[in-house]
Amino acid sequence: MEMYLERPKTMHPVLNESYQLYRFGTDLLRYVDALHLVLRALKMHLGNKDLQIAGSASMFYIIRHVKMNRDTKRHVILALLDGMESHLEEQVMVRNCCLSLCQFDIPQEILFNYGRVANLLVKVLETHNADALTQRIVVFLLNSMACHVEGEQKTEVGEIGAIEIILKQIERKLNANQCDDVMEVGWSFLWNITDETPSNCERFLRASGLQLFNKCFLHFGPSHAELVRNMMGLIGNIAEVYELRIQLMKNTYLDIFCQLLDNLTESIEISYNSAGVLAHLVSDGDARWDISGVKISRSDVNRKIVEATDKWDLQARRFINYRSFKPIIRLLPQWHSEGAQQWAVWALANLTTTDSNKYCRFVIDEGGLKLLETLAVDNRSTEGIKKLAKIVLKNIDNWYAFF
Repeated sequence: MEMYLERPKTMHPVLNESYQLYRFGTDLLRYVDALHLVLRALKMHLGNKDLQIAGSASMFYIIRHVKMNRDTKRHVILALLDGMESHLEEQVMVRNCCLSLCQFDIPQEILFNYGRVANLLVKVLETHNADALTQRIVVFLLNSMACHVEGEQKTEVGEIGAIEIILKQIERKLNANQCDDVMEVGWSFLWNITDETPSNCERFLRASGLQLFNKCFLHFGPSHAELVRNMMGLIGNIAEVYELRIQLMKNTYLDIFCQLLDNLTESIEISYNSAGVLAHLVSDGDARWDISGVKISRSDVNRKIVEATDKWDLQARRFINYRSFKPIIRLLPQWHSEGAQQWAVWALANLTTTDSNKYCRFVIDEGGLKLLETLAVDNRSTEGIKKLAKIVLKNIDNWYAFF
């Protein structure tokens, strides 16, 4: 490789040979040297499509065997991005680069170029929307990028059109009658990218996301538990935004949410998310409920929420990662909404029971302690709410004692 670096016509078959060697070879040495030579070749011949395809394929197998430092990782990532950007129409090239990106710790190791990565992946989805494997890889990468990042980066992803593109991918799958991992991970991406990011919730709504949610639910039904769980997680993010949740106040949607209260397939997550959505809706009071013109009464929904929480196992381990309790804590003093209070205090009781080291601190830092102390003794609280509030307080006392 070193000998032919400046001779692209000869370098191309050399890289092809290195691809075969590093894919099928055993007991090979000098992986680090090979990696840096491939990087030099890719940088030197960026405009050479054939060489870029061969080099990116070879690099995919080489980097599996190299313990890279931070600078080398960045050089590799930049080489992959440069190659994709320069040869976006080449499906094999794009796929090679995306597969290599999957070997990095996403999103941590691409944060230095987060916006560029997101932008490129969205362009790849637009350009290669007919290729199932590329779709699957890119949607997986986008979902990984949406996890564990702050609002600024989530907003950035929203601004480049990722939400609209993912919705189009989901719609294609719906029209093809395919509820596969692309659809499920697509909804997971939308759930993650809207978490505590009202601007992205609004983008989803403007792109007719609720209508697509309804179509997917009616077409595939509650039997697809992972799909429904992801969709309801997203709806839960919208429900936390006061200005937006009025758009959920339609008979069609409320019927779905109430139906899902009884769905305990595999875990409590679907029922829990549905109750959370309804809890935020009933918390807005009678006036807003009546203006919406929905058929079901607010008191009936409050009752249904309480009945649902009574069926849940307080010791259940959760498939959820809260970064803030503020939306839950806001529901605690809603004395006019027993269902909202019941769901909120149950959530706190469950999370502080199953993961006290993480979540007890949240209750204290975000102002929940005094509200819970009031709930535990106030005559307006139901016996169920008092009991749950006391469980949270006991969990916090035990956590304090441990430390």
